[in-house]
Amino acid sequence: MKKQKKIIIVSLAVILGIVVVCLGIVGVSKLFTPKVNTIAPTGNVPVSLCPVDYDEDIFKDAVYAKKTKDVFFSYDGEGEYLTAQNYLTANPAGKMFYNYFECVIKGEYSVYPAFFSEEFKENAILPEKFTMQKLYDISVTLESRQPYENGFVELYSVRYSIMDNNGTFRSDLTDYTVIPLYYTVYVTESTAVITGMSVPQVK
Repeated sequence: MKKQKKIIIVSLAVILGIVVVCLGIVGVSKLFTPKVNTIAPTGNVPVSLCPVDYDEDIFKDAVYAKKTKDVFFSYDGEGEYLTAQNYLTANPAGKMFYNYFECVIKGEYSVYPAFFSEEFKENAILPEKFTMQKLYDISVTLESRQPYENGFVELYSVRYSIMDNNGTFRSDLTDYTVIPLYYTVYVTESTAVITGMSVPQVK
């Protein structure tokens, strides 16, 4: 009887030990899961970047003034340029993307985190500070749309160029490089928030 009791106790101890080890493995794997680096999502490092100047007013740059800074927003096969005059007539995702790029262009780094969900921010590296950004040729295209809870999860391919890139917002792009990104957006009837960002996989 004592021998059986001892076997049961030892068995329980072994099982408990296995559970603790498994929980430890899960905890460690979560701890070392790499965060999404929005500053360099591609992992590429440009050979050279422009000097950082937080006092520069990019709207006084005559060359940049000629660039197209409006957002070309394509949704369900139809597209239009979103401008200061018409963006309020766009759907929630369109409005969000227009304001998102306005924020980046104007260097409003303190406002920037508000475009992302809390869950994404917990697992991402966002720029703490960036200068005004000379973004141009901006396009946002809906790729897919799936119902989720009280709204939809929408996937967008996003493209843009940065003139005189200094690396404070994106450190993996040169002036002539365009690398598309995927933005996952949770959309309701009146709101849109970015929940994911990734680089398209090369097939």
